Amino acid sequence: MTFRHEQGHAFTNQEILDFWNDADGPGGEELVEICDHEKPGTPLNMPIWSGYKLMRLTDGDLLEQVPDQTAPHDFGRLIFRGSNLNEDDIVHLVVDLVTRFQLEIPVAFAFHFDSLRFGEDAANMETLQSRFWSTWSGFAPSQQATIDGRLRRESPTYATMLEFLEEPRISRFDGLLASALNNGDLSLIYKHSAD
Repeated sequence: MTFRHEQGHAFTNQEILDFWNDADGPGGEELVEICDHEKPGTPLNMPIWSGYKLMRLTDGDLLEQVPDQTAPHDFGRLIFRGSNLNEDDIVHLVVDLVTRFQLEIPVAFAFHFDSLRFGEDAANMETLQSRFWSTWSGFAPSQQATIDGRLRRESPTYATMLEFLEEPRISRFDGLLASALNNGDLSLIYKHSAD
């Protein structure tokens, strides 16, 4: 399988087919996968097989897989992001992926959600959290902590979501909590982070 090793190169449809149909398979590991969403703060109503991914192939190539809204049940787009990158560069790719596609809510849930803080609404929030899923199998806890720290500093939305997860019942978050519990919608977090 050959493709252009050029930062930001989006695979053509034929390259995507060749990639997935390669007789030996591309090999490697999925570093992170974060759920797709209807719009930022609103999870998809239907289950979907894929989200946003960063994959490292056995040859060291890093590829980003991004859902394609024009073909939601297809493979999405594959984008070359680099080869044999160091840990700092990979952290940068993840932070960029999260902020570029406004995926702060599922990442904050993965790193900081404690249902006990929601008291009698814990079960409802656990259900909502399961719709804002992410998997971090390719990152050690120390790497996750580095990603978390960068997002705290660089994303007002992420920082506000952490405040909400820490103290969901303060008056500032009344509307957000009601929207989360009644409609499964956390999109108000973007308004709060802009205030």
